[in-house]
Amino acid sequence: MLNLITISKLYIILQILLITSFTALGDLFLKRASQQPHDIFNKYLFFGLLIYSSTAFLWAYIYKYMKFSTSVTIYSIFSIFIFAIVGVAVFKESLSAVEILGMFFAIVSLIILARFG
Repeated sequence: MLNLITISKLYIILQILLITSFTALGDLFLKRASQQPHDIFNKYLFFGLLIYSSTAFLWAYIYKYMKFSTSVTIYSIFSIFIFAIVGVAVFKESLSAVEILGMFFAIVSLIILARFG
């Protein structure tokens, strides 16, 4: 049975996943802003900046309950996967074998962090 500490950690990790998803959405808008034929100061840049700045409030909450190094490591690992999915699904990019291997090792590092961190 899950105890209260485990549930709290799971809740924080889910919040980090939410922040990572918001960050990916912000990056998607910033990428779109850079693809515009004219000035990059457009609606895409505005939305990207708005989304990025909203994550600062969430990070302040996360840092209250989890060590900085642990939370940023989890964020980095989630980022690898979410940004790869966005790159493939939205921007039609492909992943090399080395990138896929790197993602595998990211999973291994997350398991080690969860076990010993």
